[in-house]
Amino acid sequence: MRKIKKKKKWAFSYKAQTILTGCLKTILVGLIMSIAGNFLLQFFQNQYSFSLAMNFAFNWHTELFLFGAFLLFVLYIWMTSLFGSRWLSALILLLGVLVIGVTTQQKMALRGEPLYPSDFSMIRELPFLIRMIDSKLILAMGIFLLCVVSIAVFILVRKKESTNGKDQYKLKQVG
Repeated sequence: MRKIKKKKKWAFSYKAQTILTGCLKTILVGLIMSIAGNFLLQFFQNQYSFSLAMNFAFNWHTELFLFGAFLLFVLYIWMTSLFGSRWLSALILLLGVLVIGVTTQQKMALRGEPLYPSDFSMIRELPFLIRMIDSKLILAMGIFLLCVVSIAVFILVRKKESTNGKDQYKLKQVG
């Protein structure tokens, strides 16, 4: 007598498994990037002191650290949905964290205070601000920015080449 195989009620199709795996990878990359990014911001603010950054993150102000990581995670998810690439979003988030971190470190070294949101209104005085920064730092930031933009363009071109011949997931209207 032949056995009849029962179908599992909750079996996922290959397409659903692929989508679920992609979502989990995106969330994992986002969590890692947001926690590492927030730690880098603390590292820069504490004048490259690893022990102070560790104490801030895990001993003194854990709730504040986790809230900052959550905000970076929300920013990462927003950029991922906007660009459609978890790696490009991670790269842009890392670039933003590094720029804000170096700016905070420079302001802490020169003025003894961190970068505040109101300081972004000084962007209108950019030539004045650039004169205050060491030319070697400007050159290093320029080279770093050029490398990051090159990597981002490479990722986008590679992604476009890989999806040209494949079926794309399409949203279907329900109802």
